[in-house]
Amino acid sequence: TTTTTTQLLLFLMLARMAAVRGAAFLSSGRTCRPARTFKYLGRTLGPHQRPVSSTTEARQWRRRHAPARLAATQATSTSSRTSPPAAFLFDIDGTLFDSDPLHFAAFQMLLAQHGQDIDEAFFQTRITGRQNAQITRDLFPDWTAEQGEVFSQAKEMLFRELGRANGIPEIAGRDALFAWIDQRGLRKAAVTNAPRENAEFMLGAIGRLDYFDALVIGDECERAKPDPAPYLEAMKALGVDARDCVAFEDSPAGATAAARSGAFTVGILSSAREEALLDVGCALVVEDYTAPELWDRVLLGRGPAERLPR
Repeated sequence: TTTTTTQLLLFLMLARMAAVRGAAFLSSGRTCRPARTFKYLGRTLGPHQRPVSSTTEARQWRRRHAPARLAATQATSTSSRTSPPAAFLFDIDGTLFDSDPLHFAAFQMLLAQHGQDIDEAFFQTRITGRQNAQITRDLFPDWTAEQGEVFSQAKEMLFRELGRANGIPEIAGRDALFAWIDQRGLRKAAVTNAPRENAEFMLGAIGRLDYFDALVIGDECERAKPDPAPYLEAMKALGVDARDCVAFEDSPAGATAAARSGAFTVGILSSAREEALLDVGCALVVEDYTAPELWDRVLLGRGPAERLPR
């Protein structure tokens, strides 16, 4: 309809303006505090600032502000596989990329236009890991599906623009794990609730658009995460059984889906608390792909005979 088209154009114009301002600020070399900033996990960010300058910085922040996380994880999660896996299933946002700060900024900017000021706790409990349609139904129960779609398209465009302007850091050890998988000729799939355009944008940015044997999009399945349908679809596409799979997730919604599919589920601490991931079925929670316990107890299915390549 004409109204819907107008709304979409307005949203997209605002999204592009915010991203262009951010790119201009970054290239200018200025260091003053922007008029509107965003807080995520204790870091100040916004359209004018990089949310995280590197994965190392993000890891240092987590160690500084949450020193008990890894100790609690090591004490609580003791599961191991008895044999090496045959297939790997990866979520994308927060699992292959440290992208949650950009998603948070995009949601915070657009929701502010609707009179909703959100913080990181709200983002973690009501937004992260969920399908866009689920999010808009929750946040705007009086909206039509069409209105929700307009908002979602604007938000995802803003996310991509912020990603282009700022870059999206990887989760440490990701590429080394990919190399290890490739050396053994193992199967792999990306399983995400992100829209296809976002998934292809992120994978394409690192030259991995055609890397996975399957790319499963929650919106294109019968049901999205936290339902296990996307993971079951990935297993079907790879021709593997759940017992032969290891899945990596960073959000409670995604981890719920992976665990319910029957895959051995590993939680990545890019943003969620380890207790939240363990509570929904993660067999192991680690900071990133360099964790020795991931290699010793999951990937190799035996003792510390092999370590992650450095």
